[in-house]
Amino acid sequence: MKIMQYSYQNQGYNEEGDNKEKEAEIKARRHRMQSSLLIMESDFNRGERKAEDIKLEITQLERKMDQIKASVEDKNEELKKMNREQAALEENIARLKKKLKAL
Repeated sequence: MKIMQYSYQNQGYNEEGDNKEKEAEIKARRHRMQSSLLIMESDFNRGERKAEDIKLEITQLERKMDQIKASVEDKNEELKKMNREQAALEENIARLKKKLKAL
């Protein structure tokens, strides 16, 4: 009878020990999951900040492109005007040369 009681008591102790082990294991898993969650949230926030920085850079680059396009258009108009003036001067030169030859 003593052996059975001892075994019974021993089993109770093991169940209690098993529960403590399970609780400790659950606590450790929860801690690992919380740590992983914090790391993932940190990575996510870092990614969001980087995305915002990239969007800002894109906006700045688009403004610069618009400024460059406007400058290119201005220079093209200036070149067209210069070409018209050169053509008019060329015509005037040719006309004056003809007049000089006629004299």
